[in-house]
Amino acid sequence: MATRTFLNKEELVQASQMLLPPMTRPNGLVQQDNSLQTALDFSSWLSLTVEKHFRELPGWEEAAPIAIGSWGRGELAPGSDLDVIFCGEISAIEAIVNAMSQRGIKLRYRVPEVPMDWSKGVDELEINALFSAKPFTQLAADKLQKQKEILLSQKTQFRQKLLRALLKERKLRTKRYDSISNFLEPNLKYGSGGLRDLHQALILHFWFPERFVDHDYMFKVFHYYKCFFLLLRQKLHLEHSHDILSASDQLDLSRWLGFERIRDFMAEVQKGLSSVSFYSDWVAERCHLPMTRIQQLSRVKTNHLSECLSLLRKESSLQSQAQIRQKIYLTDGFKKDKLSQSQRGEWLKKFMDIKQEEQKTLALFRSHLISSLIPHFKNVIGLVQHDQYHRFSVDAHLLQAVREVQKVYEKPALLGRLSVLSKNFKKEDWNVLRFAALYHDLGKGQNGPHEKVGADYVYEDFKRFSFSKEFTEEVAWLVENHLILSIAAFRKNPLSPQTWNELFQKGVRGERINLLTLFTAIDIRATNPEAWNSWKENLLFDLAKTLKDPSQERQFDFSEKLKKRQIEISPPFVEQLDPNLIDEIPHQRLIQDFTEILAGKELKPLVLKDKSNRVWIRFHKKQDQKGLLLSFTQSLTHLGCNIRQAFIHTHDQMGVYDWFCVKTKKNLPLLRKQLLHNISAVPQQDCFFSQIDLISVTEEEWVISFRALDKKGLLLTAIQALYHHDLEIR
Repeated sequence: MATRTFLNKEELVQASQMLLPPMTRPNGLVQQDNSLQTALDFSSWLSLTVEKHFRELPGWEEAAPIAIGSWGRGELAPGSDLDVIFCGEISAIEAIVNAMSQRGIKLRYRVPEVPMDWSKGVDELEINALFSAKPFTQLAADKLQKQKEILLSQKTQFRQKLLRALLKERKLRTKRYDSISNFLEPNLKYGSGGLRDLHQALILHFWFPERFVDHDYMFKVFHYYKCFFLLLRQKLHLEHSHDILSASDQLDLSRWLGFERIRDFMAEVQKGLSSVSFYSDWVAERCHLPMTRIQQLSRVKTNHLSECLSLLRKESSLQSQAQIRQKIYLTDGFKKDKLSQSQRGEWLKKFMDIKQEEQKTLALFRSHLISSLIPHFKNVIGLVQHDQYHRFSVDAHLLQAVREVQKVYEKPALLGRLSVLSKNFKKEDWNVLRFAALYHDLGKGQNGPHEKVGADYVYEDFKRFSFSKEFTEEVAWLVENHLILSIAAFRKNPLSPQTWNELFQKGVRGERINLLTLFTAIDIRATNPEAWNSWKENLLFDLAKTLKDPSQERQFDFSEKLKKRQIEISPPFVEQLDPNLIDEIPHQRLIQDFTEILAGKELKPLVLKDKSNRVWIRFHKKQDQKGLLLSFTQSLTHLGCNIRQAFIHTHDQMGVYDWFCVKTKKNLPLLRKQLLHNISAVPQQDCFFSQIDLISVTEEEWVISFRALDKKGLLLTAIQALYHHDLEIR
């Protein structure tokens, strides 16, 4: 990582004037790689500048210097380390090192331990650097050539050791730089798909050339992105930054290169990192393969889209994926292929089927064939979401979501308590989740809410694919509503009837509750595995459980009936109605009551039987007043009614609206008549409670518990006690 520069102040000013953006904005088209030649030209200027510093020093020729690393390869940036091998006189070497140190220029240098064998005491990566080294004197060139000849005589053994060393170094580096911050602010040198991966792929190409015949396209990709990333690194160093493309640098660099939006610039960067990462994997794997296998792969036909799809179903290896990527480039994405849209849909279903091997589904994405089946997918490739929550670019996140569905299918326990929701899922339900995972963020980067755009894509594409109407609607509904449950559970009050009603209005009912709850969890895990925790698991589970309560749905249905009848009643009043009351009392009766109350009437006591043949009595008063509940309870008790349930409602607009479920031996006409005339039939009986507890206390209310053996008049006694202590019953 660059921390200082070998340029002096005057040279830095000159460098800033010399490093100019390319004439055309980088767009990933490798055939236009000359547009980025400015990076290599600037590196050449840097090399000549630093060489000038050396040549001014006495002892230059005698020290026999050889540039290695980025200096030797012609890939210098202003903050690059200067790596040198000296193979000349020791006194001259010491003089040069001291002189450069006094000038503030730090060298990383070594002198061969054994003059006749420069490989002693260094690893394979250092040894390999000799093959891209740049000698500055004839003496250095002669000695370097002899060492290269020695190494080439041992080529077979050396290249295998080198391959193992490269793979080990890459594995350790990937582990070190695999983080959310590195994805959002990539390290252009050491991060996945960066200059180090790119350089190592070119090293393997040099040592294993027989394995890469007829693969010019892949190495054009490497050359293009070497120039692109080197240009970015050079500009970052001139701006006194390091190798990390930080958020603060991204805006300036995007403008400098001519991008209108920062997200377009970062998408281009992510496309490059992804491509280099993929092809460097491909190079490393190919170097392990026997030549017979490579020859076998070269004979496989991939001239048409159907042949490529068949190949992936049969052979989903990295080699097949790379072969298909090259064919996609040569055919411009199979745009002129004769495969019908319905056939494309059938192929997509095969790869997305929940029982499909994960490797084959992964190959569909990594080969880029997914973009040939779903053209909209190209819009999200490399699209970075600039926050600390989304770990991946959109295309990578969609793949993670698709894979996560399969993981949960194979091991539901990954979702903890939520696993029970998938207990009765059929294969079709899992495939709905898979396609929803594929499409849910496909609308990002377009105008309008991405969930609505994504749902439109589902309708558009599934019609072309000839998918069933039912399957299309279920996937589109999930895509359009994939955010609402997480918002309700984590940002709103999940215990509020208003929250439930909002979800019911959007169709969160029946089996869709299970589908959406599971998809919400899957989306979180695919966005950032570290964001999924037991707190979110429990909130989602509790919300789903509440939504699945039939009484909540019936209350919502009742509210919808009121809206259709255009009864303008206060929502809080309806929400406070006990669900059991809505279950037991005919809706027509309740609607008639509300209509008359809103018309200004005060309702007389009502007596009716419900569908279970239980007796219900309703009281209503326009204005609340102290002692009303006590009065209602006294009337019922004195008339010989045993109160089994009581639903108490008081509202500014609707007044007092109370219902009592009672047990009585009287016929209903007589009871109705006595209530109308407030006739008392049975004197009050003395009742006593065995235990009275204060359950909880807040500024708004006290909760008090009365316990006793069941006896007529208990409720009345409790209400009287509260009344005499001037406590208002809520």
